[in-house]
Formats: sequence, C-alpha cells, structure tokens
Amino acid sequence: MKVVLVTGATGGIGLAICKKFKTEGWIVVGTSRSSNFDSEFVDHYISKDLSNQESPKEIIEDIKNKFNRLDCIVNNAACQICKPIWKMEVNEWDLIYNINVRTIFLFVKYGLELLKNTKGNIVNIGSVHSVVTSNEIAGYASSKSAITGLTRNLAIELGKFGIRVNNICPGAVDTKMLRAGLLRGHAGSGDSDTLVNNLGKSHLLGKVGNVDEIANFVNFVADDINGRFINGANLLIDGGACIKLSTE
Repeated sequence: MKVVLVTGATGGIGLAICKKFKTEGWIVVGTSRSSNFDSEFVDHYISKDLSNQESPKEIIEDIKNKFNRLDCIVNNAACQICKPIWKMEVNEWDLIYNINVRTIFLFVKYGLELLKNTKGNIVNIGSVHSVVTSNEIAGYASSKSAITGLTRNLAIELGKFGIRVNNICPGAVDTKMLRAGLLRGHAGSGDSDTLVNNLGKSHLLGKVGNVDEIANFVNFVADDINGRFINGANLLIDGGACIKLSTE
C-alpha cells in the first residue's frame, strides 16, 4: 500500500486530505503540533512542532522505521500572522518562513531516498495570496510566493529521480484560518459566518470553497493514474476569484 505524509493533519484542509487519501486506500501518516489527536483517517500520528528544524528529520526517521516507504508528501502545515509589516517582529517573520518554506526543503533533504525508491511525489499547499493578496498579510503571502518558486526548482532537481513536485494554491476556503483572517477587520464587520457569506457573494460561483474540494484536487494530482504528467505546476483552485478585475 502507498504511504502519504500529511503535515498540518489536524486542521480543516489537512484532515480532509487525510480522509480522502484514506478512503482511496493509502496508509496515512499525519503530523501536527497537537499532542492528543486521534482520527479514523490517520493510520499513524506523529506529534511534532515544525518550527523546530529537527522535526522533519525525526518524522522521516519514524516513517522509515515503521513503513520503510513513502510515496507522497503533502506539505500542508502553515503559519499565518496578520499585522502591518512594520509591526511584525523578526521572530514572527522567521516563524512564518520556517514553517511554510523551510519545512519543505527539510522534508526533501531527509525524505529523498524514500521518495526515490517509490518514484513518489510532493504536493505543496500554497495560496491564492501568491498571485493576488490583501492588506496586512505580507509575511504569509510572500512565503507562499516562495513556495511557488521552490516548487519549480524542486521539480527540475528531483525530476531526474522520477519524482514529481507540484503546488496547489487554494483561494478562500471555509476554515478556522480563513475565519480568523477575516475577523482582522479588512473584510467588513460582523461575525465570522456573516463575513464568510459576504466573501462568498464576491465569487463568481457565489460561494467560498470547502475543504473536501481541496482534498479531492490534492489526491488527483498525487495519484499517478491521474497526475503522472502534472509536474512543476502552480495550480489555482479559487472558484475563479483571480480572473475578475476588482474595478468591475
């Protein structure tokens, strides 16, 4: 059976990704900071803080010892801190980049041999903020742009081993992170339900995305039956939000 590692496995998108892979017959390894987590969709859970540079190495060692196989890494874990750039502390900036970008590099560094053995693939979870963005989110948005560039370079470097690397960029998806971001005030007033509904009305489809839609797309790209010829791609899944001018 194929083995997938999903980071940020306890969050909305992360858990949905775990569920999708599990229902497709994969062995699912999930990791997150949460110490107490149990789900029928995660076969093996590893509690680690990805801001610690040793964590990716320890996670890969755990997978090697338990399964000696790895077919896909889904780099879903993310840190988002929303504040004006001049108010952001250096340690906050570093935290964003360490979790969002450095972790991808470290999982490649330590997981390469396992991925080479299976000719596996990597799916990075970027963001629509790498294409179009908003106020007071520079750290997160720029880190997601970095992931887009890193994905291209990894696709080039790892292609010689038959390893595919792709980046999926969700738009507005109804998660705790989205709701927390909307409550910072830039999207108007009201509770989180009101703000999510109002945001949905600005989309061509009249709604924001849901976590299962993202999970289905991730699995499609990761599965060699469907995604074998998808490599080095930056794939938007945003309900068409990016295609309409804000002036219209």
